[in-house]
Amino acid sequence: MLEAPELLTDARFRDNASRMANLSALVELVAMRFKCKPSSEWLAALTAAGVPAGPVLTIAEMLEHPQVLARDMVVETLHPKAGKVLALGCPIKLSATPARVSRASPLFGQHTREVLLELGLTSGEIDQLIETWAAIQSPL
Repeated sequence: MLEAPELLTDARFRDNASRMANLSALVELVAMRFKCKPSSEWLAALTAAGVPAGPVLTIAEMLEHPQVLARDMVVETLHPKAGKVLALGCPIKLSATPARVSRASPLFGQHTREVLLELGLTSGEIDQLIETWAAIQSPL
């Protein structure tokens, strides 16, 4: 497959222990071979040989990949400061209870009061925490 029969007879690579002992050299030789053809040819050859393989995509390529789009893995949200932004969708797809990304990432402290109320703190206790935090943050 790599069209490198000399690797088959090279004592440095005769078994796994030898390959691991000479891993840097092996990686360098294999990388040089892989650079000789486009990835599409290597993927076809690897697939034909029964080797599980896939391309390494750039971020831009990944965002446009048909499978990513088909599974709604890129969603648009509205951020309070940045405007429309792209975000990753939920990778878990359940038919009865589908997940969705409904809002952008929060600003610092945006939901603090909501979370603390859900945890059982009173508004007065939250106000006291905020006052204490402000006091230790301001310079003397």
